[in-house]
Amino acid sequence: MKKILKWFFLIILAIAAGIAIVTATSQHKKYTAPYPPIKASTDIKVIERGNTSCLTLRISNSAS
Repeated sequence: MKKILKWFFLIILAIAAGIAIVTATSQHKKYTAPYPPIKASTDIKVIERGNTSCLTLRISNSAS
């Protein structure tokens, strides 16, 4: 029984060490995505719609 427990804990320890090593080696990865060019709109109707949406959201969130 002691041999089985010893091997069981050794296997669990090896799995935990493997996970720790994989995590430590891959935690500093950087993923770069191609960002689309963004341009602010100068159309008055679009700006007013955004302003109205923001005010509506702010009022609905403060009421709760």
